[in-house]
Amino acid sequence: MRDGDRVVDEVDTRIGIRSIRFDNDGLWINEEKLIATGANRHQEFPYVGYAIPVSVQYRDIKKLAEDLVQFEVSGEGEIVGDESIGANPMRAEAGVASVLIRSTHRAGKIEVRARAFGLSPATLQFESMPLTSAAVP
Repeated sequence: MRDGDRVVDEVDTRIGIRSIRFDNDGLWINEEKLIATGANRHQEFPYVGYAIPVSVQYRDIKKLAEDLVQFEVSGEGEIVGDESIGANPMRAEAGVASVLIRSTHRAGKIEVRARAFGLSPATLQFESMPLTSAAVP
């Protein structure tokens, strides 16, 4: 950093790339896995140029999401299906991952937790209600 012609702060960092490897587990530089976040953003709106609203950019980034979302359920509910049918974890499509939850035979609170690499975990709580009419055969 300079103040006019005078150097007031300076930091030197030497780096060296000894190895680069890309495999099914990701990108490795100097035998350390590189976790890159972001999106390869290309303009698809020739008439507005770079004046695209943030909401449109966010939508485009969500289109790129292909994270595996792991769901956990506690309380009076359970996940329908498992990894063998692609139900849990579920691959997100266009930034959305769905899970089917069925209640147990008892009414009560159900908590669903979702987590995926690089994203903050989320929790949803709801309550199942007791059956008040005869079940359909």
